[in-house]
Amino acid sequence: RDMEQKALATWLKIIIIGVGICGLVVYFIVFPSYGQSIVNDYPEFANRFLPWLAFLWITAIPCYAALVFGWKIAVNIGRDKSFSNYAEVFITWVYMRSLLIMIEMGRAYCSGSPFLNHYFLYIGIVLSL
Repeated sequence: RDMEQKALATWLKIIIIGVGICGLVVYFIVFPSYGQSIVNDYPEFANRFLPWLAFLWITAIPCYAALVFGWKIAVNIGRDKSFSNYAEVFITWVYMRSLLIMIEMGRAYCSGSPFLNHYFLYIGIVLSL
């Protein structure tokens, strides 16, 4: 049983590392190159490239925060503390933040000014972390 949990923890860590690497590729290669291709096709959007790129990079913060907590949960599984109070705190933290983010996204979607609301949405997400 102990070896099964260590193997599960190892696989979870490998998956978390893989997701983190994929995120880095998307945030630092795909988004900038796609944005640059838009600027090349539509030069009038050149002044919006960096603000939007910064906005997209800010969206990575909650994603990587969830990966950090996923890593901590995997460590607890490897130590045979899968259902300890410590792991429960992490799971509750991720659940509550996800719920807050969904509520904020719904509020931002249903209101008028999309840019301003999304700006405050991500400030709220960062502050909730």
